[in-house]
Amino acid sequence: MNDRPGMIDGVDERVARRPWRLRCVLAVVASLAVLGACGGDEVATERAGTSTSPPAEGEDDDGGETSGTLELAPSSTTTTTPEDRAMSELLLDEPPLEGFARADDVLGAGPLDLDAAAAAEADAPAERSLLETRGFERGVSRAWLDEGQDVVYLAVYEFADADGAAAYLADGAMTLAARGAVAFEVPEIDGALGFTTIEESPEGTFTAHAVAFTRDTRWVLALVGSPGSGRSPDDARALAAAQVVQLG
Repeated sequence: MNDRPGMIDGVDERVARRPWRLRCVLAVVASLAVLGACGGDEVATERAGTSTSPPAEGEDDDGGETSGTLELAPSSTTTTTPEDRAMSELLLDEPPLEGFARADDVLGAGPLDLDAAAAAEADAPAERSLLETRGFERGVSRAWLDEGQDVVYLAVYEFADADGAAAYLADGAMTLAARGAVAFEVPEIDGALGFTTIEESPEGTFTAHAVAFTRDTRWVLALVGSPGSGRSPDDARALAAAQVVQLG
């Protein structure tokens, strides 16, 4: 038993008491391209819970569960600089999947500076060093949820040059292989990586399907996840293909 105030066996008490599906969604989003969180990864789960977003419906002010479901209200996330606005315009306004509502505030999506992008990994200093080496400049993410707590998530990172973006994609491919992700083909997009992770916990299964690819100086992630196995790689491929069109 951890003796730190507000901790339950090493996990922040507020995070530990979140509804399971929301914890899994937050962990997947926080892991970005490597998707190693949810279920057994307490470090990533704790990191995901540090969002400053207000409690979702179904969670009281102290982080405990209440009756009811997560409210899918439009996001109030705003951009604050011309660069942020330009990056935001690169992302889809709506996913090509029915039943989803914007949930940027719930999932902590929005503009990403170097610190925010580095915090996606359990070893933030190492990730920051990698991003700096590859020439990361800025990023942005966008998220949606449906009533069943399935998630759609998009992210775009801007690098100083195309070589840096390509190298970051290759870095992710090696990490995914090491973490046991299952690859799937993405014939619609040249050079894309498709991968699936299935995370088991005592509370259930969470499955994430994602496609990562580059376009010139940009690295892109398109992810569709669900409790159980209600989504498929086809959903992630459709999301990625629509995002390619959006990029132009």
